[in-house]
Amino acid sequence: MERVHRVIKGIGALAAIQLALIGILPAQQAGITKLFPAQPTGYVTDVANLLDGSTRQALEARLEHLRAVTGAEVAVVTLPTIGDYAPVDVATQIGRAWGVGAKAAIGDNRRNAGVVFLLVPHTAEHKGEIFIAPGLGLEGAITDAKAGQIRDAMVPALSQQNYGAGLDVGTSMIADLIARELGIQDTSLLRARPPPRSSARSTGSMVKFVIYALIFIIWIISLIARNRGGRGGRGGGIGGGWILPYMIGRSFGGGGGFGGGGFGGGGGGGFGGFGGGGGFSGGGAGGSF
Repeated sequence: MERVHRVIKGIGALAAIQLALIGILPAQQAGITKLFPAQPTGYVTDVANLLDGSTRQALEARLEHLRAVTGAEVAVVTLPTIGDYAPVDVATQIGRAWGVGAKAAIGDNRRNAGVVFLLVPHTAEHKGEIFIAPGLGLEGAITDAKAGQIRDAMVPALSQQNYGAGLDVGTSMIADLIARELGIQDTSLLRARPPPRSSARSTGSMVKFVIYALIFIIWIISLIARNRGGRGGRGGGIGGGWILPYMIGRSFGGGGGFGGGGFGGGGGGGFGGFGGGGGFSGGGAGGSF
């Protein structure tokens, strides 16, 4: 009887927690929505006033072109503060409230193909925050790991309070990922990428193998020629004792040699809002700076 009593008491406690959550979650969402405007002002909504006019126009033009070519929508949002809320919750709520990503049919690549860049500047009162939240339609292309790589690429500029440069890097990397995922060969969206390291290593290994093989053959030929020339002969050619280090030095040393080269990578008007998809699961990556 006592065990039954405990079970009933436990069920009652769980029910109380669920009821509390039912009341807390809407209140929390209502608090988050007060942090950002009810409607975006473009692809870039600079509430924190971090960007100059030319930078904003350049970002708008890139994101408008991305949408025109791929159907994917990217919202860049700067906020002066997010209080005690988690960046992931704020970015996700922005995507849902603004309907970032198209409300397209199932199977359409544009369906929920959206991204929210949330940026909060560093101040004396709080650390800076960046969060990249992909919509459901882009979670395959922009995994949490890739979102983390984009964040890491942005942080050096953001740490110097060069917010325009940081967003330029981040949005260009996002555009590249989306274009490659959809097989779009638009050079204005694609970033230069070095060839895979494995291919370069394989080529270098093959070259070294051929050189060593040639050195070995020359060494054998020089030994044969030396033996035929007899002892003390003056026409015996290069001696077998030093041909190998000589050839290695010539092939890989100072003046000639291989390696060292490497590979280098060296305002849209008429905005009518986002597509109304708003499908965000809460994935992505972010961090403080």
